[in-house]
Amino acid sequence: MIVFLGIVLVLGMQWSILFIFLPWLTVDIGCTAMQTGLACTLMFGFSVPFLLISKNMVRNIGKANLLVFAFLFYFTRYAGITFVSSPWWTLPFALMGSFTLCVMWIAAVAYGQKLAPPGYSLIMQYLLNILHFGIGRGLGSLTGGALISSYAQRVVFCGIAVFSAVVAFIYLTVYHVGLRQRKKGSYPAILNSTWYPLTRYPNGDAKANQPIVGDQDDDVDNTPNNRQANHK
Repeated sequence: MIVFLGIVLVLGMQWSILFIFLPWLTVDIGCTAMQTGLACTLMFGFSVPFLLISKNMVRNIGKANLLVFAFLFYFTRYAGITFVSSPWWTLPFALMGSFTLCVMWIAAVAYGQKLAPPGYSLIMQYLLNILHFGIGRGLGSLTGGALISSYAQRVVFCGIAVFSAVVAFIYLTVYHVGLRQRKKGSYPAILNSTWYPLTRYPNGDAKANQPIVGDQDDDVDNTPNNRQANHK
């Protein structure tokens, strides 16, 4: 859990630096107020389709893998924006915010729900908000301000891009080597490639009254004796 909370904090710091200092860079590039507002609108508008497939994304890609993708999108966004000279070319990088914030937050909340002890789900959600939008934003603004006061903003953004890629690689390695749950059973989730047991649903959907507890990252024990326990 400590590793996961640290990842959320780092993601909050990266979001904070973009949130506070990216408008300065877009002004230097020549973006108008209309273009800046359009970028924000498109980012959140582009996030709506992800809402419709969020459950399947968590199940089929995996919560931890989605967090890694968030770091990779931060890498692309930080690095790419430093090479932009035309105002309209800032829009594609703004659209990546739908993944670095919205989709990332879906994965973070789902992962937090999984790690939270029974009865502490609300506390976990509050803790995630504090880490990302509170402490992460504060530390990110201080760190970004200190770096940009000493180095050119484009240089700082390139450095953060490299940092994002390194963290993504380290977290991916640590998770799949040491943190990933590995429980294997003899009862298959899908039989004959077409038949689903009555307790399973195609496309990774869970029952409406049950939370998402497993995903592609976890080899859940599917034996008949443990199927009910896996859904609690």
